[in-house]
Amino acid sequence: MSVISAILITAGSIPAIPAIAAGAGGAALASGTAHAIGAIALAAGQALGAGVAHTQKKQSQGHSGSITEASH
Repeated sequence: MSVISAILITAGSIPAIPAIAAGAGGAALASGTAHAIGAIALAAGQALGAGVAHTQKKQSQGHSGSITEASH
């Protein structure tokens, strides 16, 4: 997972934590807008992480295939 996707997932999860929403930034973090932005950040982070994982999987499969072909 990339660093950016991890940051987006973490930042997107913050408004959903009850202790933080009830704390100092409660009014801002408890708003519907904060939850919507958090959901978008969370989804973007998950999508980015899945894309990175898919690319890494394709690259590792490509390298292992070229090694076996070169040895034959």
